[in-house]
Amino acid sequence: MGVSFTFLPIFEASMRNICTEDFGDASCENGGGGTAYGKVLGTTALMAIIEVFMSFIPPKLLRKIIPNFVAGITVTLIGVSLIGTGIKYWGGGASCADNSGRGTVFGTGTFNETTQKFTPLEQINCGNNGDVELPFASAQYWGLGLLVMVTLVVVEIFGSPFLRNCNVIIGLAVGYIVAAATTVDGKRYVTSEKFDSAKVATFLWVDTFPLGFYWPAIIPLGIAYIVTTVESIGDISATMEASQMDIEHERIQGGLLADGIYSSISCLAMSMPNTTFSQNNGVISLTRCASRYAGIACGCWLFIMGVFGYIAAIISSIPEAVIGGMTTFLFCNVFISGIRIICSKPVTRRVRFIMAVSLGLGVGVAIVPGFGGLSQAGDRSGWGVANGNLWTPQTTDSDGLRSFKQAVIIALSTSYSIGTIVAVILNLILPHEEIPDEEAAVRTFESSHEGEEILKSAKQVEDDFVDVPPAQAT
Repeated sequence: MGVSFTFLPIFEASMRNICTEDFGDASCENGGGGTAYGKVLGTTALMAIIEVFMSFIPPKLLRKIIPNFVAGITVTLIGVSLIGTGIKYWGGGASCADNSGRGTVFGTGTFNETTQKFTPLEQINCGNNGDVELPFASAQYWGLGLLVMVTLVVVEIFGSPFLRNCNVIIGLAVGYIVAAATTVDGKRYVTSEKFDSAKVATFLWVDTFPLGFYWPAIIPLGIAYIVTTVESIGDISATMEASQMDIEHERIQGGLLADGIYSSISCLAMSMPNTTFSQNNGVISLTRCASRYAGIACGCWLFIMGVFGYIAAIISSIPEAVIGGMTTFLFCNVFISGIRIICSKPVTRRVRFIMAVSLGLGVGVAIVPGFGGLSQAGDRSGWGVANGNLWTPQTTDSDGLRSFKQAVIIALSTSYSIGTIVAVILNLILPHEEIPDEEAAVRTFESSHEGEEILKSAKQVEDDFVDVPPAQAT
């Protein structure tokens, strides 16, 4: 589990509103940021009851609302969105990827109507790779991520079973060592800055904020918890699939309960809400280790890493290009797990129809977020794709309406959110086929070209066998 990015836009919008209303400064540069953060934390901790409530939905009802193929659609769309994030990190960083397109392609930039001249925006280089700052997807970043990928392939081909189970660590270690030993124009990918600023040990509540309540954030936080619930259902389903287990809704209920409780505890510990992390499923698929004891050990290691600052400094000093090469591979395993969940049962015409509509919207929104209403702030943000105008918040809107609009836009612009919502609705309203799934699958196979050829071959073999005299047949 880890901090969920779903809540970040809501936190930003709510804190900006609180700072404007209570302190007269949207940026809270003159003070008040801690108070605003504490109000949103308190509200978020209380709203976690939504996910706790959803965990008590009876398994039979939950199975009806979210059958296996719907959970598979969710996992697949989570993988689609995550693969894009992995590629961004591979190219030098997500922030750099989202802000380096304008001014470099197709004449994007600023136009001066007085002089009638077009001025392209300057290229933004990628940070978070030590002292090295290069344009997005530079050859150097490509090489570091590719080295991690090649290491995974080499270990998979020549490594022993033990090494193949450890190839995630090996891939990261090789990429990190090569990055630490490499320089670009005298600048290093790994510096001592993180280690110099790291504390020997820290613990919870080192910095505290006064908890409060901010009512305009209730509706958007409720939608955000529903979105993370859908994400968690997909992640838990993918975990069971990667662990070669049947999809058990009781386990999903337990996972949702833990997700809700720990999200509330996380807020009380002065951090943002937690949610399940999809990349762990890629690790399970890759290492083939699904032991519960391994999960407990990981929790202990994470606790130790959170206390001792130098361990966190090592992890945070890994160049984003190296992380991107690994996470792209792990995220693709999430995508594959979704496909396997969908195909775990025969895919009927009804299922294909639901998949076409939900995946069409989900994948489409992942490629063009503006279609879901998402707008990119600033004159430099994004790759020049269209901004959304579905339900744009207006300055005349009240705080509650503006926050609600932003929450709806987040839900519609998140691929796994809109895709899962559509899949659930279609699954509930579309009539079921009169013939059983197995029979429908057989008929679909028989009607296909490949099925016809196989059946003809089988019929020919049967006829030839019947024509052979009994003595020769034996």
